[in-house]
Amino acid sequence: MLHRATEASSSVLRVFHRLGGMEWVQVGMLPPALSHELYGKKGDINCVGGAGNKMLVCFNVSPPEVHCRYFVYDLVAEEWSELPRCVKDGEAMDFVSALSFQPRIEATV
Repeated sequence: MLHRATEASSSVLRVFHRLGGMEWVQVGMLPPALSHELYGKKGDINCVGGAGNKMLVCFNVSPPEVHCRYFVYDLVAEEWSELPRCVKDGEAMDFVSALSFQPRIEATV
């Protein structure tokens, strides 16, 4: 589960794991250096399971202010990385849809 909160003039994005029943434990938090630009922005956060123990997190702000950020969280290494912005014809794209895909030889289309 993802939880986004505003704390002391910055935005905090936390990852939680459900242990069972109503018990949850925090397993990760987006570092302030990466989450600072999200402060005060209203948008959609999408989380998609990825390959292995990685999770894709997408943050999209709707017009008039367009702001998109994409992160991968490694649940085992407990490391965040930001994906480069999608660029088309030299301009950052306004919106990119989240899809996590692990190419496999046995995949059917």
